[in-house]
Amino acid sequence: MRILFLSERFPWPLEDGGNIRTYHLLRTLASKHDVTLIAHDRRGIGNHPLADLCRVKIVGRPYKAVALLRRHTRRCGWVTSFFINRNWSHGLYQAAVAELKAFQPDLVYCNHLDTACYLPDLGWPEAVFDTHNCLSNMAIERGCDRSAWSRLMRIEAARLARLEAEICRRARLVFTCSEPDATAFAKLSECKNLTVVPNGVDCDYYHDNSSATPRCSKKLLFVGAMNYLPNIEAAEWFCSQVLPKLSDRHSDLKIEFVGADPPPRVRKLTAHPGVAVTGRVEDVRPYLRQCAAVVVPLLHGGGTRLKILEAMAAGCPIVSTSKGAEGIQCTAGNDLLIADSAQDMADCISQVLEEPHLREKISTNALRTAAAYDWKKVGQRLVQAIDDLRLPNKPRT
Repeated sequence: MRILFLSERFPWPLEDGGNIRTYHLLRTLASKHDVTLIAHDRRGIGNHPLADLCRVKIVGRPYKAVALLRRHTRRCGWVTSFFINRNWSHGLYQAAVAELKAFQPDLVYCNHLDTACYLPDLGWPEAVFDTHNCLSNMAIERGCDRSAWSRLMRIEAARLARLEAEICRRARLVFTCSEPDATAFAKLSECKNLTVVPNGVDCDYYHDNSSATPRCSKKLLFVGAMNYLPNIEAAEWFCSQVLPKLSDRHSDLKIEFVGADPPPRVRKLTAHPGVAVTGRVEDVRPYLRQCAAVVVPLLHGGGTRLKILEAMAAGCPIVSTSKGAEGIQCTAGNDLLIADSAQDMADCISQVLEEPHLREKISTNALRTAAAYDWKKVGQRLVQAIDDLRLPNKPRT
């Protein structure tokens, strides 16, 4: 099968959850089918392995102001979302038009909503939609707070919901990262073509070296793209609300925030005693091997957290909010600890730090849970769903 794979972001380097998911699913897909990838150029691509997997066409990234102006001077119909207007890329769209004629794909794979939004202008070709997140739900969450942006976010949520619903109705398949996201999309569009393809983890990569270095008994770890707003808010909440409660019981406690592109509001968290912000690191495994526990204090967001699966595969004890663990089939108290208030999170972290038997139990169970999410198994689920499609025979010129 010929598949045209559209991605707003080039899926390399593997420094955030979106790129990790895209890369592993693309790799599995390209091992079974004839794939052409179109994606934007980005900083830090360097020598990447994608050229050995499929044909790669890289287009220049548009200036956001130009993208907004171009979209607002067109008849956008129901495509009036700020997110879509901001990310609209004339270069990527034109490259897709050219490849539809030259490559003549059997299927278009739209990676995230900011490529699925091209489907109306492309004439609704046979397509699948990998959602990554339910963006309208995320906007609704933002619209529930009391900030000055809440009303605008509610308007944005309604616009995103209309677009997501239309694409879900017309796509041959819609992939979600979790059952909660599948439920959200089903409510939006009443579509029956939803398939859960969860985020995964390379268990061999993380587990081989998981016991090579003794764990530091007083070091916590948070991993994630630090330019992502839910991660920024999680880091701020942890440092302002949880850390002071822990410091009374563990005066020498340290926490490292590891992830690419931390903005100034994250870097200034180092003013708190024991807080370090590393920025991007070449290999996160040494940090996972050395920490006493991984914390996931997310309050907002969608999809599933690869940071939890990676920590599980590395045998790390995890303390997370319910939101942070959303979408992962795991049992609180066995595979990880769940805490949704600052006091409960401090208490759970103290338990992990003070009770070796609890750490051992959680680590052992987490390794077993991670194995069910290995990318080999997840990728096969994706390929099988696509192979089961009954696509019309397309004559080629």
